[in-house]
Amino acid sequence: EAEYKTSVLLGRSNVMWYNVLVQNFVAALSDYPLNFLRWPFDLECRSDCSKLELSKYRAIVLWPYDTANLKLSEFYALRIPIFIRADLWRSTMTWGYANPD
Repeated sequence: EAEYKTSVLLGRSNVMWYNVLVQNFVAALSDYPLNFLRWPFDLECRSDCSKLELSKYRAIVLWPYDTANLKLSEFYALRIPIFIRADLWRSTMTWGYANPD
């Protein structure tokens, strides 16, 4: 049980360089007090985890395009703290990177 409270799930992204960024981030934090687990790769249950098991983790980090499906609402319903980029609209809208001028 204590393992869950010190572990944060890292969602998988459809953008390859986000996944590479996460792998490098996790490798650099070897002595950090929280464990960062790449979901579903670092979990024993892989992608077949029950909602009960997922609800035990301290938090989850979701990436752009990872929030368009039911994942966001499911984790919200499980009352797990969710961390998402502050400018999420910029990467999920078609013209988010267009020049406003």
